[in-house]
Amino acid sequence: MYAETMKILPTKERNTAIFADSGPSVARTTSSRRIAFISDGRGAGVPLGYAIDACSRQQAKIDLIIHGTTDRTDIAALKNQIRLAGLDHYCIQLGTKPVGDLIHYVRNQPALILLVAIPYDTVAKALIDEAIPKRAGLMPVPLVLVGDHPPDCRTEKTAN
Repeated sequence: MYAETMKILPTKERNTAIFADSGPSVARTTSSRRIAFISDGRGAGVPLGYAIDACSRQQAKIDLIIHGTTDRTDIAALKNQIRLAGLDHYCIQLGTKPVGDLIHYVRNQPALILLVAIPYDTVAKALIDEAIPKRAGLMPVPLVLVGDHPPDCRTEKTAN
């Protein structure tokens, strides 16, 4: 019975031959989940902390998506916060057309599960105001905006 099974199953040589003729090269390893943090250097603290916590919960790696003219010390602070959390990360600098570059990045990252940005980030705002509406509101991953501090939830008292 063992000999019959071995005749049916491909050997290592036959297996590699099958893959060699399978057309364009395809990654054979599974890609890990990714969360992207969009920044112009701002967002250290609570916003990046949210992305880091999400990475921990989702067992994901983080991509630091940088745009605009940024101060190297701000970028270093972001990278340091990620490093202290013990996460694998990759830093990507967007070009002169950051919204288009970001859309290209999102389309080419099948393992991307979340985008995180601060509410007043120019690229995130342009994505929300212009890019997403042009695509009938469709975005393959959610975009979460996280502020530096919780919103002010004051209630007005009325005089009785």
